[in-house]
Amino acid sequence: MCADLCDPPHAVQCHVDGLGEYLKAGVDVHAVNFLGQTALHQAASIGASGYVGLLIDAGADLEVTDRKGQTPLYIAVFNRHYDAVKLLLERGADPEGSQKNLNTPLCIAIMYKDVEILKLLLEYNASPVVTFSNGRVCAVDFLLSTAIDGGTCFDLIKLLLLHGCDIDYNPRTCRRMAMSPMFACIFFLKPMAVLLMLYEFGCQRWDFNWRDNRLYDRREDNETFKAFVSQKAASPRTLMSICRLQLYRTFQKRPLKFVDPLPLPPTVKDYLKFEDVRFF
Repeated sequence: MCADLCDPPHAVQCHVDGLGEYLKAGVDVHAVNFLGQTALHQAASIGASGYVGLLIDAGADLEVTDRKGQTPLYIAVFNRHYDAVKLLLERGADPEGSQKNLNTPLCIAIMYKDVEILKLLLEYNASPVVTFSNGRVCAVDFLLSTAIDGGTCFDLIKLLLLHGCDIDYNPRTCRRMAMSPMFACIFFLKPMAVLLMLYEFGCQRWDFNWRDNRLYDRREDNETFKAFVSQKAASPRTLMSICRLQLYRTFQKRPLKFVDPLPLPPTVKDYLKFEDVRFF
């Protein structure tokens, strides 16, 4: 029933039309295979958006889970099919996935470092307050300690922070992370732009000896990092930075949601939405 992904567009359309005829004939869209997967699971797994739409129109359950506790949305995210993910969310799929699975679709997007799917899930109100299945790390900690392109790391962390992710808090253990985000950024060789972003979003944990040169010696840009940390750790924030952080916390760490309706000049709104914090 599923079209080959290599089929040309007209062939895929023929398959979709054929599926429509099957559905009109009364095929059970809730039937499952030996994995407990419905036709919607299978369509999501190959990114067949045409099938996904037809099956939803025919009454397919958006939240049905297979034997692994995976919803169709979870499978679409897992296989990185952006169009299928978008369609499922538009038609009402729960962005949190299923409680039967230890990881959420958002966790999977973060593990795959997929900026576009992460952004899509957050736009549909997926909770950024997540820990991974081992329960030991939160999203920011995971991204700082994982091998990842610097620009991608920056984009992912900024998206999470703009949508309410705590910069230094594990919601499962109800404790701060063992390693300061600032320390992790330096230790795991993340770019200077990531360290600056963490500071601008309010990270204040200087719980390491920032005067100890051994922390910076592993880096080629050690002098730049050391100068930045020394300056920021030894001096107060600017008044503008303090005001922005206070509003950020007042808005429940969701500036993208609350700033636009405010009667403020565009430049001020951009500042409050951290538009000035960019990768370099």
